[in-house]
Amino acid sequence: MTRGATRDGATGARRPAHAIVLAAGSGERLRPVTERWLGERRPKQYCTFVGTRSMLQHTLDRVKTVVPRRNIVTVIAEEHERYLASAVPAPFPGTLVRQPSNRGTAVGVFLPLAYVLERDPNATVMVFPCDHFIYPEGRFLQYVMASYRLCRGLDDSLLLLAVPATSAETDYGWIEAAAPRPGSPIAPLRPIERLIEKPSLEDAATLLRRGGLWNTMVVAARANTLWELGRKFLPDVIEAFDDLRQSLRSTVGRAGLAVDGEARILRDAYDRLRAADFSADFLARAVDSTLVFPLEDLLWSDWGRPKRVMHSIQELGLQTPSGLARAF
Repeated sequence: MTRGATRDGATGARRPAHAIVLAAGSGERLRPVTERWLGERRPKQYCTFVGTRSMLQHTLDRVKTVVPRRNIVTVIAEEHERYLASAVPAPFPGTLVRQPSNRGTAVGVFLPLAYVLERDPNATVMVFPCDHFIYPEGRFLQYVMASYRLCRGLDDSLLLLAVPATSAETDYGWIEAAAPRPGSPIAPLRPIERLIEKPSLEDAATLLRRGGLWNTMVVAARANTLWELGRKFLPDVIEAFDDLRQSLRSTVGRAGLAVDGEARILRDAYDRLRAADFSADFLARAVDSTLVFPLEDLLWSDWGRPKRVMHSIQELGLQTPSGLARAF
């Protein structure tokens, strides 16, 4: 079997692997650092904090290892396109979707999912935020490949990747997971008992003592399963994107769609949408349809705050670009 494909255990149907890369955030909490460092309000995903690659390029390079380039859909903010040339070498892999405005992370997930489904209704898909620090990358990619394989047994469920917590972090989402089901054919996946968003320090300390997990927001699922769960918990979002899919289907065809035509269709869809958060408004409501995949022996951090960026850099002794250390 070729790279980036799985087979459905029941039917033998081929389920190509697709990936969604989330790169539309504004990076407000890191903005003071990037402004002092670069002299402009450049979002963090377009910045090179370590080595020679931007955070977006790091994420794309991971994804390209396990998913064919053509099966990657990246969503960015329309106003951030000017940063792409310096952050990602041309040609850009896969499909680039320009979000006309910020409607929250749930909308940012289901928008590119619409493109995945129009391309391949049998797809297995994973969602990758691009503001994560992960080390070592090779071990993470082993978990990613296992996640795609495990999705073969998830007819109506999502798979949510999580890491064992190491501190009482109040900015993260937390997961309390139940023990694996006896005789489960998809071990080591575990049911979720509770998903807790940004707990108090006291609650975070309690979760840490109980062996709580940090939610990485990396999700794997059959694309249709994710879409139908979206219809259940965020029906207005899916209704708008059902119409978007129909517009894309009738307008694009096989000849492709001009950027201005696509932008017009997207603006019309976004005018109808309310903001929705993927974790609080979707995952927290889909707990009974979600299994957690604990990732062991990994360093993982959401680089949303300066202190976490510096902690990771100092912990591993990483080389940073000139002037960055003075900006913190």
